[in-house]
Amino acid sequence: MSREIKFRAWVRFKSVNDDLEIQKKWYKGIVTSIHLDRSIVEVDLGFHGLFPLTLDSENLVLEQYTGMKDVHGVEIYDGDIVEFEENSKRIDENFLGWGIGIIRQASNGAWCISDGPKALNVLRMTESKIVGNIHENTNLLEVGTDE
Repeated sequence: MSREIKFRAWVRFKSVNDDLEIQKKWYKGIVTSIHLDRSIVEVDLGFHGLFPLTLDSENLVLEQYTGMKDVHGVEIYDGDIVEFEENSKRIDENFLGWGIGIIRQASNGAWCISDGPKALNVLRMTESKIVGNIHENTNLLEVGTDE
């Protein structure tokens, strides 16, 4: 079994807003090439153009394609936030039904959905929908408070 190996990149640029405050904003791009011999990644940011960046840059985050797509046919990448339904019949009720979590790659190479301290293998998902990513939608993972 083979799958397409590809990456997306998030590149952070500093800018100055109208109040002369320095802001850092993430831009999503497609990795066009990786030069390991020079530790350079070339990222196409669309209308911003092609940027060569060093792999050790704090302003660069690479995320790998999982080989899976959500219910709308959108490619799922490491760092995506997804709503999902689990098809497991486990005794542990923590993940049964619908949930929300971050797609991550475990140390053994398997893709999982992380929900804080717990993780679920993505093979247990019957359905998933991308609702955001960790760079633009951190609010989706905040726990609500009862008033």
